[in-house]
Amino acid sequence: MTDKYSRRLRMGLLATVAALCLVFVTAIGALADTVHVYDRANVLNVSQVQSEAANLSDPMDIYTTNTFTGTKAAFDQRTRNLASANSHLIVMAIDTVHKHLYIDGGSSVPLTRSQYDAAVNAFISSFNGDSNYTNATIAAIHSLRGSLSSGGGFFSGLFSNTLGTLCCIGLIILVVGGLIFAVTRRRRFVGSQAGIPYQTPYQQP
Repeated sequence: MTDKYSRRLRMGLLATVAALCLVFVTAIGALADTVHVYDRANVLNVSQVQSEAANLSDPMDIYTTNTFTGTKAAFDQRTRNLASANSHLIVMAIDTVHKHLYIDGGSSVPLTRSQYDAAVNAFISSFNGDSNYTNATIAAIHSLRGSLSSGGGFFSGLFSNTLGTLCCIGLIILVVGGLIFAVTRRRRFVGSQAGIPYQTPYQQP
């Protein structure tokens, strides 16, 4: 009876681990859904940019346009309006006609204006080097990721990417494995004691 109970317990715990692993794997697959690239100017390698931006701890929208006719100030304000719609969202907007871009984020994104400007400068430096919008956009994303990692502390950087998710899965497996071992050992100990007759304290032989 004890062995049967232990087997059922182990199967239940293993099923729990499998379910948790499935949840985390699904979460990894959904990372790309937090990044939206609206490449209306058709200048980006969308899949490459999306893959890089998925490593950020906050969702990101990236826009390119070759039809904007307003001022740079109006372009920047439109970008800020898009970012303010979601407190955790980072927005990068690129005007390919006027060679202008702006990056901003919602109120909950832990970045300062100078850090957004640093990402803009990273874009400009890369673009001036090879005139490649994809490489320049990725350079800006790397700058944002560096700023987020330095400002969010160890745990923020750890859990914001796939490696952190895998670490979580490994930790859960270790904990559940320890519980299985402890419960199995306890059941065996209780079973071994079942055959010992009970004696009251100080009972004379």
